[in-house]
Amino acid sequence: MIATFLVDPVAAGATLGAFALFVLYFGLYSRHHLAAAAPDEEFAALAKVEEELT
Repeated sequence: MIATFLVDPVAAGATLGAFALFVLYFGLYSRHHLAAAAPDEEFAALAKVEEELT
């Protein structure tokens, strides 16, 4: 991949542009729609709710 940046400036620009679009997509949309917790955190939350019910 590094050779692309040294040999072909057009390919390097396209790669950097695609990377910038993916970073922008993640920053504006995806980070708000990812899973909020790991499975162990979810199990701990469920255990806490079960304790409160009993």
